[in-house]
Order: sequence, then structure tokens, then C-alpha cells
Amino acid sequence: MILPSGCPEHEAGFHQWSAGEMKELIYMDPKTIFLMLWLGNLILAVLFLSFPKVKNRRTESLWIAAKFSEAIAYGGLILIAIGKSGIFLMLVSNILLYLGFALEAGAVWEYRGYKNWPRYILPFLISAIFIRTFTGIFGLRANLNITISSYVIGIFFLLATLPLIPDKEEKAVLNRVIIAVNGIPALLNLVRGTFSFFISGNTLGSGNIINLLTYLAMFVFMISNGFGFLLLVREKAERELKHLATIDYLTGLLNRRAFLEQADKCLLMARRRGSSTALLVFDLDYFKRINDNYGHAIGDQVLQAFARICRDRLRNTDISGRTGGEEFAVFLNDCALEDAIRIAEDLRGSVADHSVTVDTVAIRFTVSIGLRLFGAVDTLDDALISADKALYEAKRSGRNTVVVA
Repeated sequence: MILPSGCPEHEAGFHQWSAGEMKELIYMDPKTIFLMLWLGNLILAVLFLSFPKVKNRRTESLWIAAKFSEAIAYGGLILIAIGKSGIFLMLVSNILLYLGFALEAGAVWEYRGYKNWPRYILPFLISAIFIRTFTGIFGLRANLNITISSYVIGIFFLLATLPLIPDKEEKAVLNRVIIAVNGIPALLNLVRGTFSFFISGNTLGSGNIINLLTYLAMFVFMISNGFGFLLLVREKAERELKHLATIDYLTGLLNRRAFLEQADKCLLMARRRGSSTALLVFDLDYFKRINDNYGHAIGDQVLQAFARICRDRLRNTDISGRTGGEEFAVFLNDCALEDAIRIAEDLRGSVADHSVTVDTVAIRFTVSIGLRLFGAVDTLDDALISADKALYEAKRSGRNTVVVA
């Protein structure tokens, strides 16, 4: 309905849009979308380069290479869309686009710890490049080439999404958001490939709704996956830094500071519950002699062996840490004196029965243990002092024994 000029609604600026005008309003030609994709990938690559480096440089390098490869590919597609067509330019653009998506998928797999990703992704990439080159050289119809490329890109989207599926115990909200967003361009590329197979007139620059939705979805994918992956890498870097700040690099147990912090928190919670807790302190017997006779590398193996015994024999609720060179401590949650003595004796016996083999020579070692049951008003420092005195008594009385403070 066209409003008459004297109508108040017309004077107020209202206008009835025709179908043609609406189409022109929402239409965005492929050249514009390719330009957005080209610029977006360049910005993401530069943004990634400008961020502080994280531990896993391989993940970063793969991602940056992917963004530059995709940017160059979209630059070629812009030239094709404005009429600078040619078999060579089309082939190079498609190959670079495949390579970019393959590297992007590889970066995601690398981030998740799947180091063997080339075994699965590279064969598919090589096959896709071979098929696309063959069809380009032998002049396959444009719509069939689009079908091949759409299916290839859709599969690459899926390959970049699958590793982000969280484990059952993993609370990864960002992973799930990225998976949901990435699934859309994967699905649309598969739909576009099927559509192009049956519509012979579909070309790269066709402005039909399927093409435009696919290009727009790829733009959304680029933004969400780019910034989402950047956040994921930063989160992982922060977790690694936190891990390095709390874990002893040699034994994998808590370091002294982290052990004292966690033990102090557990002591406070145990006091509120009214439950008993105990502290064990350990010192490996004659450890200096092991280092002197066999070398520090063997001494490190002995320390690692003791740490493994602690992990294997202690309960999930107990806290263990390396507090010095050959000194360790364990905080026993919800543990009466009799249970604490039993756990200490079990650890002592397990260590005495264990050995580290060097050149067919079995090196045996033992441990002395001081035990302190927390009193009603004992602080962690009080318990450490008492347990250390008990440990000294264990050393003085012959080693390889448990002494209760």
C-alpha cells in the first residue's frame, strides 16, 4: 500500500518497501563478502602476531600461517569476482584456501594435544588439491567445481570443530559456543555443494541466497573462531603458567609454596568439620650418597620413584608435596592417629621394597618419616616443627622408621 502524500504517516517519514527494494537493501554481493573475509583474516593474523608469545609456539605458527593463506586466497577470489578470471588464478586461490583451512584445523588439533594430526588431515588435503587441480585443468563445469570445493571446505570446518568437543568432566563453555557457531558454515557448505550439483548455472559470483548465506556464515565463522581460538590459547597459557607456579617440575608433586597453601586451607576446613588431620614429613635416607655414587641423574630418578609411590599409595583426599631437595610432606585429611601410622608405615615399606635399576644394578633406598597429629589449636607451622623433630629422631634412631611426635 502506498500512502497518500497528505497522510500523517507519510509526512512522518513512513515508507512501504517493495519486494525489489527490500532485496536491494539486504543484498550483499560476493565481492564485498570476499573483501570482508580477506581483511578479517589479515587482521586476525596481525592480532595473533601482536600478542605475547605462549609456550606452544607450534599452535600459534599454524594458526597465523592459516590466516595468511586464507587471506591470500580470498584476495584471489576478489580478483575472480571482478572479472580477472583464469584457470590458474582459480586453482591457486582454491589450493591456498584448502591449505588455510587444513592449517587452521591442525592448529586446533595441536592445541588439544593431538600431535599426530598431519596423519589424518594431510592425506585429505592432498587428495582435495589433486581432485580440484584435475577438475580445473580438464574444464569441469563451474557448478561442479563449486560442489567439490564446498564439500572440501565443509569437511575442513568439521575437522576444526571435532577436537573442541569437551570431555565428560571438562567444563568448557567457550568450546561449546565455538562448536555451535562453527557447525553452521559446515552445514551450509554441504548444502551449497548439493545445491550447486543440481543447479548448472551456479557460479562463484552468483548472488543466490545459498551462496550469500554460505559466504556470510564463513565470515561469522572467521570472527568467532578467530577470537574464540585466541581466547582458548590464552586460557591454556594461563593454566600452564599456574601449573608451573604450583607444581615441582621434577616429581610432579606440589612445590613447597603450593603445598603449604593447600594444606593450610584443608586444615581450616577440617577444623570447621571437627575432623582429625595429620602431617607426615619425609627425608630420603643417605640421598647424598646416592648422588655421589651414581650421579644426579640417578638421584633424580630416585626422587621421581618416591613421588610415584606417594601418588600410588595415598588417598585422593591427601595432599603431597616436595618441600626441599630430598624432603617431602603429606597432609592427611580426615585421618585418626591409628590410620595415619598405618599410612606412614605403608609408604615406608613400599619405598623399602622398591628399587631403581641402573645398568642391571638395583639401587635400593629408604625413607625416614616424622608424624604429627594436629592438636585442637595447632597451626600448620606448629605441626611442621613437631613433625620435623620426630623426623630428626627417626634419623637418629637408625633411619627407615616412623616416629610420632
